[in-house]
Parts: sequence; structure tokens; C-alpha cells
Amino acid sequence: MESPTRNKRILDLILTNEPLCVCNVSVEEPFVNCDHNQVVFSLFTHSDGPSDDQHTASVTYDWERADFTKFGECLENVDWLSVVHNNLTPNDLWSAFCEVLRSIADVCVPVKPVIPSKKNTSIKHYPYSIQRAAARKRLLWRQSQVDPTDTIKKEA
Repeated sequence: MESPTRNKRILDLILTNEPLCVCNVSVEEPFVNCDHNQVVFSLFTHSDGPSDDQHTASVTYDWERADFTKFGECLENVDWLSVVHNNLTPNDLWSAFCEVLRSIADVCVPVKPVIPSKKNTSIKHYPYSIQRAAARKRLLWRQSQVDPTDTIKKEA
């Protein structure tokens, strides 16, 4: 979208390396007494990590128990021509397509709770040889603390 943001000039830009994450771009009236118009847009993001609130119950689709016959019937009943005609940009069309699939999945696919893993994912897993060497080092350290004068253990 190329619209002027100050008089007849384009001075404000939205730069991204992921064009599909920016949508619904519009130029609106200036905020309060600013001499530039506002650039308003939506930004889609995805979080890979767990949320801060570990007590929030989350769910995911249980595709193993999905009713694919009903899913197919629902897909056949979608008015795809109106979806294409009402969404003129690729981003809008993709969003509409995803929304159709989401709404059908909500009807045809049961959900199951996601049980957060209690495993500490921040622990690095070292090769066995390194784990064994680290265990030996801990053992020798403990032994040297018991008898600090034993020079044989310190040399091992």
C-alpha cells in the first residue's frame, strides 16, 4: 500500500523481512496535533516458548479422533467463490482460508489438553564420555575435601 503520510509525500514506512506477518495496513488521520498521518497495521506473531503463566490450561486439536468425513463435507459446503471475491489481497485470502479451516476444525476435531512437560528443557545433554568425566571430577573433588593433605588424589 502506498499512501501519503504527510501532505502528498510518503514519509512513513513499514519494513519487515516477513511480509505475511503484516496486514490490514491503513493510513488514518493524524494523532492529536501531529503533522503526519497515522499508519495503522496488524502484526501476527508466534511464540515458540511456554507462556509465563504455567497454570493456564491450553488445548490442541486431537487429529487422531477427528471426523474426516464430516470435515470433507464441510469443505464441500464452503462458498469458495465468495471467499476469493471478498478477499482481494493474498494476505486477506490466506487469512480467510485459514479461518475457514479453523472454523471447520473447531466443529470436526475434538481438542485435548496440552500437559506441560516437567522436564527442564534448559539442561544441556552432553555425550556420555563428558558426563563420565564430570562425574569423576566431582568424585575427586569430594574426596579432596575429605582429606586435603592426600597429594595422590589431587594428582589423579
